[in-house]
Amino acid sequence: MRLLADLLGPAPERRLDPGFAARDDDRDVTGYPSPSGTRVSSSSAMSLSTVWRCVDLISSTVGLAPASMVVVSRGRAYPQFAPPAWMLSPDAAEPNVTIGDHFAEATLSMLLDGNFFTLVAPSVADPRALRVLDPRRVRVRGPNADEARDGIRGARYDVMDATGRVVATVGPDQMLHGWWMRLPGEPRGIAPLEAMRRGFGGALAADEYAARYFGQGASLSFGVEVPGSLSPEQRKDFSDQLHERHAGLSAAHAIGVLTQGAKFVTGLAPSPEQSQMLQTRKFAVEDIARVYGVPPGMVGSQEPGASSYASAVEWRRQFRSDGVLKFTMRLERQYGRLLRVPASVTDPAARAALLFDLDWVDRADMLSRFQAHAEAIKSGFMSPNEARRAEGLEAADGGDVLVMLQQMVPLPDLGKTKLTEPAAGQRPAA
Repeated sequence: MRLLADLLGPAPERRLDPGFAARDDDRDVTGYPSPSGTRVSSSSAMSLSTVWRCVDLISSTVGLAPASMVVVSRGRAYPQFAPPAWMLSPDAAEPNVTIGDHFAEATLSMLLDGNFFTLVAPSVADPRALRVLDPRRVRVRGPNADEARDGIRGARYDVMDATGRVVATVGPDQMLHGWWMRLPGEPRGIAPLEAMRRGFGGALAADEYAARYFGQGASLSFGVEVPGSLSPEQRKDFSDQLHERHAGLSAAHAIGVLTQGAKFVTGLAPSPEQSQMLQTRKFAVEDIARVYGVPPGMVGSQEPGASSYASAVEWRRQFRSDGVLKFTMRLERQYGRLLRVPASVTDPAARAALLFDLDWVDRADMLSRFQAHAEAIKSGFMSPNEARRAEGLEAADGGDVLVMLQQMVPLPDLGKTKLTEPAAGQRPAA
């Protein structure tokens, strides 16, 4: 199916830069500048283990969550067992991309850029192929003068290639645009990497400082005192020789020999403990986790109380409500535009909706689940078969009957004796 290719043209060839991993100074020249001297971009932010973990947790949870189409009619939601074709394969040109992968890409786009853009072909009214676009290559604007004269209203989306050339311009009838947060009147959502560049930049600087401390020594750990004076050329040659023989991980603990009265001078710079490097990196973990709404224990925080059993049960609930729910609701609202009520539904007020099932995120342990099922069955608002289905078990004969404990009586009847009919062959109670 070439629906999307007809809009975007052929995909550009991507080549891996073989020197990227070998370069010593691999600073990102793009991204948002920060006071720490680093630039915050999606690639540099993902080099932080905490950002990677937060983004992986949220996007993977959304991608793995079961998504289904339901029809809401008269206050009740009815699941549809014949979903549209795009929910089975969003883009026939990329058969390896499942609908879960598709939703994970849209979530990842919101986590890093604050927006997701899904191109729909041929249109939202007739969705046959869907593709999540790189948000950095989508420009949102209002209609220009020519478009306004033609009666075009609403946002316009310019889709660009790697060189910045506009290859397609579409409107809301071919684009799903969702955002994490957006200021009133702004065409795009707020980019979290830009809004939080101070925190992300500080974490990047601390991470780079720690890496270079082992690679080349990030502080002036010692100096060399020589009698007399040296010319600038002599100082440079002496410094280069010391750096060549004693700097870097491979030259660690090498024996140095000084002659002509020269001697080492130590204690010129603070130690990692004095500079609080470890404390800074620990704080960065909680600071980044706070941005994404992920409990610190889920990203490996070792602070006291962050990973106890009681907290582990609670942070699963917190992760669902604070870290995942806001993204699934935004996806439900945008992708709900692609769904239509089946012709067999006669209710004129019925509507079709997309629904993510997040119950498995904070699923309790087996004992807690069984105790909850038992209480629900004894209270009469859940049948045994409903509890069995919740556990993935087959229905049992007679298990659809609601039951309740016979000892339960209305409060006004407490203390009263209720006579029952005696069984056959028995004498009535006195």
